[in-house]
Amino acid sequence: IHSDGATLEKLMAPDIQYTHSSATTQTRAEFLKAATTGTTKYTSIDFTDVVLRQYGHTVIVTHKMTLKSPQNGESHLFVSEVWAEEKGGWIMVSRQATKLP
Repeated sequence: IHSDGATLEKLMAPDIQYTHSSATTQTRAEFLKAATTGTTKYTSIDFTDVVLRQYGHTVIVTHKMTLKSPQNGESHLFVSEVWAEEKGGWIMVSRQATKLP
């Protein structure tokens, strides 16, 4: 929502595959550009039904998400993310979204 590129960059692995519900996959650089230049702007993001499963230094997160944006209105998604613990912090290494009916 705040287009904070510095924070987003810290949370994303350099080789992340960030896949949207449209099946478009972006690199970290492509996602950061869209998120920080106003190409993609969200007015609200809400998460529900969050489930975390940890396997050593890896966490799989699944959740439902409701996004609101001036470009697309309201979207309802199911999201799967993979996070890895690295150097004392957590980074997202993969993300896949699917539109909910």
